[in-house]
Amino acid sequence: MHSRIARTLGLLLALSMPATAGANGNESHLWVTVWARDALPDGDLQDLLEQHDLPLQNGTNFPDGGYAIDDGYGEIAHWEPFQSAYLDWILDHYAPPWSAEAGEHIAFLMGMASHGMSDQTYDCAYLPRSDVYDEGSPGTSIGRDGATDVALVGAVGCADPPSQWLPEDLMAELMLSHAGHEVAPDDIRDGNTLVAFSMHIICGAAEDDDLLAEYTAAYPWAGEHQVDPDQPGNPPNTAPVVAAYWQELWARLHGETPLAMPLLGQYPPTGPQGWPAADDSIDAMVSFVLARGVDMGTVGPETIAVQDEGGNVVPFEIHACYGSHVLGLRPTTGWTADSIHTVTVGPGLSTWDGLDFPAFDFAFDTTPPPVLPGDTSDTADTGDAGEPRDCGCAASGSNATGVSLALLGLGLLGYRRRHPTGSLDA
Repeated sequence: MHSRIARTLGLLLALSMPATAGANGNESHLWVTVWARDALPDGDLQDLLEQHDLPLQNGTNFPDGGYAIDDGYGEIAHWEPFQSAYLDWILDHYAPPWSAEAGEHIAFLMGMASHGMSDQTYDCAYLPRSDVYDEGSPGTSIGRDGATDVALVGAVGCADPPSQWLPEDLMAELMLSHAGHEVAPDDIRDGNTLVAFSMHIICGAAEDDDLLAEYTAAYPWAGEHQVDPDQPGNPPNTAPVVAAYWQELWARLHGETPLAMPLLGQYPPTGPQGWPAADDSIDAMVSFVLARGVDMGTVGPETIAVQDEGGNVVPFEIHACYGSHVLGLRPTTGWTADSIHTVTVGPGLSTWDGLDFPAFDFAFDTTPPPVLPGDTSDTADTGDAGEPRDCGCAASGSNATGVSLALLGLGLLGYRRRHPTGSLDA
């Protein structure tokens, strides 16, 4: 108990520390998980996750708990190698039909997987656009993570932090056996508590009109496009990718052929026309999401190619992020105008753990969409990304100063360290 009090006091004393930039905030993570669960087809997996909603939500919060207490378990928990070790542990201890206890662990695993995948899509597809369009913006001490989290809650409501459910003893054991990292179970619980605290603060800020406007304006493009259906990598567009990833993990839990669904999602989706062709536009970047992290040594022109509908090879740069599930293709001389392009992947592309991806392809179209009679709009209707609901936070316009001070400390809570990105010519 004393360590928890000390950490909370330390947090409050360090409120002026700046936040790093990158990744989703914890409210955004929880919304992605909720939307992904709703996007699943009816069946056993959706039923299991609905039945074990508490472990699912706590699993979603779990990776950022390590950052909240400045412990390396947070970095380890984000990524597929550790999550695969947990999946293997589940298979070693349980078998279908899953018991209630097994279901809790599966739900916790799916929450962790949602967190890691949504960070990758956000950082690799959404934030590169923010880097361009928000250049020179005022920024804020809570960084884009916190500011865009406030903007999302302002748009769709607060996802209430769940009551705590944690297999902290098992997580500590797996951290040591899998990664050689020692962490005390009580420290894991403390980290999760602080993540929940940060979510309450974000919800309180979003309920205050002045703070909501301030944090949305700090990164105007990123803040205003959090629920835009046309923007790659934002939370609503990440949810279907997470749902597809869960189905791949579910197949692994049932011993089915690995990588049966190698492509989890793509930006842009197949079908819609009008993808930008200009080589100098960040919006021309095409991104796709793989079912497993890739071995970067197998990524290159030998394994990925783009051709227009005339059969011409189109050169591009490959942008790869940490985690290696998400690859971006940015044309070096522009995509061909008014043309369907086919991206072919493999053979020869391998996963980080030595599996071969089956060859697959997908398409995108730079043909301008037809203009409908009477249509004068140049933006899509965003619609409702979620049902706003009262978060029950104490913050309001009358205590905006207290909320603002607390927000300054969110640089210590839930902000993942950014990994370097790289690019390869193809």
